[in-house]
Amino acid sequence: MNDIQITIDTPIFHNIDDTQSTLNEVPEGIMIPGIYIYHAVFTGNVKNYAQFAQWYRVNPLIDSLRWMP
Repeated sequence: MNDIQITIDTPIFHNIDDTQSTLNEVPEGIMIPGIYIYHAVFTGNVKNYAQFAQWYRVNPLIDSLRWMP
């Protein structure tokens, strides 16, 4: 039987770190649905809020109910 090994170098861990970093950098008073940030991190390789703001202007998430990571 083959075991699945997940290490800290697995891409999903980097995405989780990038998502958390981006969420923590959102300026106070600005409300952004978390799904938008997940979308930007997973599909746009966004790593922080500045990249998110720039990326989202060009790539808005139109139908968040249909998007899945």
